This record gives sequence, C-alpha cells and structure tokens, in this order.
Amino acid sequence: MAKPRKFSPEFKAKIVLAALRGERTLAALCRQHRLSDTVISRWKQQQLKQAVELVAAKKLSAMLH
Repeated sequence: MAKPRKFSPEFKAKIVLAALRGERTLAALCRQHRLSDTVISRWKQQQLKQAVELVAAKKLSAMLH
C-alpha cells in the first residue's frame, strides 16, 4: 500500500488560493497536482474556517483593548 502524501501548509494555501481566484478550474488543479477534488475542497473548507476564526479573534482582541 502506498504511503499517503504529505503537503506543506504553504502548498495547500497556494492550491486553495488558485481555486478561489479562479486561476484554474478545480479539475485542472486536480490533474496538475494529482489530487482529488475532495482533497482540495476539504483544504478550502479548512482554510476558510481558519480565516473566519482569525478575523473573529482579531475583532475580540480589538474590543478588549
């Protein structure tokens, strides 16, 4: 059985940004990097969730100061 590939956070961010910007279609990104669409979709959901949490934390921090 093949080992699962590991990707750096920088690589994931690069792929997610390319997908969000519409630089390439999801299908094209999948083919280019040999990824499934579910992997990219999961990365996108994770990064958007982190972005929302970061904004919420900054707003809370600003309110406390």
